[in-house]
Amino acid sequence: MLRGIALPRRWRLSHLLWLIVPFLIWLALRAVPLADIWATVSRLAWWELLILTTINTLALLAFSGRWWAILRAQRVRIPYLMLSSYRLAAFAVSYFTPGPQLGGEPLQVLLLRRRHQVADSTAAASVGLEKLIELVVNFTFLAAGLAVTVESLFTANGLSGGRAIALAVGLLALPLGYLLALRFNRLPLSGLADQLPGRFSRLADAIRASEAEASHLCRTQPMSLVWALYFSLASWAILLFEYWLMIRFLGLPLTPAQVIGLITAARVATLLPMPASLGTLEASQMWMLGSMGFDPTIGLGLSLLIRGRDVAFGLLGLWWGGVLIGGERAASQRQ
Repeated sequence: MLRGIALPRRWRLSHLLWLIVPFLIWLALRAVPLADIWATVSRLAWWELLILTTINTLALLAFSGRWWAILRAQRVRIPYLMLSSYRLAAFAVSYFTPGPQLGGEPLQVLLLRRRHQVADSTAAASVGLEKLIELVVNFTFLAAGLAVTVESLFTANGLSGGRAIALAVGLLALPLGYLLALRFNRLPLSGLADQLPGRFSRLADAIRASEAEASHLCRTQPMSLVWALYFSLASWAILLFEYWLMIRFLGLPLTPAQVIGLITAARVATLLPMPASLGTLEASQMWMLGSMGFDPTIGLGLSLLIRGRDVAFGLLGLWWGGVLIGGERAASQRQ
């Protein structure tokens, strides 16, 4: 029935997709107990909130380091703070959409292409390689966290620690193996793209071009990967320090192994396909603290503090993404 209806030129598919954003925000926020978050936050002193906010800002800036290092290796010079603002907008999209913290990458590519005239293959390669390194580092910490937690927690509860570690190592092997394949000029995604039907030829060409550029970067600019890994480790160190501070501010006397167990459970919760990790984050923290012999309701307070931080950054990122896209649209209309 809609075949004979012509949409205005301004109404392209990318614009139509933005119509679902308010629904996704409502879906994510309707289950967030804002009153409980405020009650938890109000328990902290103003100077404690100031310290946590400062550390959160430093973590946000550190997250952008991987992308900045990769783009510089590609001879793309974009101010660091501007890239951080793009990363914030992408985080917001990923946070409020279903999936394991993915979804904002197309926005990063779009902003590079439209605001800085970066070639599609270069933009896609930078974002894809940045995400790949993030996965390698995240799954490395996940495997290490499970290894530390297994002996003290999983075995005591009658669970199979060996299977948990095997799963983490298996997940780590996927992105690490792909990174090594790129280093030796092996292009597995391009091989899969060759099998796509003819109507997907443009997609296949884009995959081949971006993967070839990522492979070239891995072979010719290895120091860019070292810097990207350095920024990844720095961001994880900041996150661990922030998590430890939140636990101390809430009055929990936890050992280092218990802190690692809690943050590992929180990271696993974010990998589940739920927008904003609804329910999974709270359940992970309550279950872990209950297994450690603490009051599970303290875990709810901890998860609410984490959620309050993420929701605040997510809403800020959505607002800033709207400003960026709106400014780009106005500039194109003036031209």
